[in-house]
Amino acid sequence: MERHPKSYYTEIVVRFCDCDAGKRAKIETILQHMSDIAGIAYASKGYTHQWLWERNSVFLVTRASVRIHRMPTQDEHLIVETWERCIEKLLYYRDFAFYDAQGEKIIEGQTAWVVVDPQTRRIQRPADFPGTFDPVPERQAQTLPPARLKPAAHYETAGYRKILYSDIDANQHTYNAVYAGIACDYLPPEWMKRKLRDFRIQFKQEACWGETLEIRTCLEGSCAKVLGMLGETVSFECEFYFES
Repeated sequence: MERHPKSYYTEIVVRFCDCDAGKRAKIETILQHMSDIAGIAYASKGYTHQWLWERNSVFLVTRASVRIHRMPTQDEHLIVETWERCIEKLLYYRDFAFYDAQGEKIIEGQTAWVVVDPQTRRIQRPADFPGTFDPVPERQAQTLPPARLKPAAHYETAGYRKILYSDIDANQHTYNAVYAGIACDYLPPEWMKRKLRDFRIQFKQEACWGETLEIRTCLEGSCAKVLGMLGETVSFECEFYFES
């Protein structure tokens, strides 16, 4: 497999604990790997979590879009590629590609990030970032745009989910992949057995430890939309597109 000089590559294995009842990787697992590998890629440039923290900076993902050509299965070995694509206004775009052992691209991902002060949680301008970037704007993963999502006309309350200790990460935030797992938990089981083609999620208002999300869903055709509400404020929203 030809490797791009400006990309970062790493190998992963899909473990038993990463999979659903059908031994397929969960969408939560894919987001976990994307976030983790983004951090490793920055660390390879010297921007470790500690280095960023000492400079009052942490990366937080605000949007993600994933296209699944084939979901990997238990014990499968993969190569993941990631690269910095561009910076637009306050957003840092980083793309991903997952390859199987034969070099076939099975998953593509786009993510948008902001840099915030971990103490004040204020967003920093890219001009103030203490590091440098080497974007590759001509290379873009083929997914649905990681853009603002359009709400559905009607939602139904599917349940409530309290944010607990195990949801919190080392940035003292609710880990982004947790929201995708919550969304899956509140979809009907028969929907989660279907083949997922595209997934998009947007994070708007963090749900903090001890707070409770109201989960609302809208199921139409092959699309499922999920909202996580903090009172009347949207915490996160996501879309699942399944094959017919």
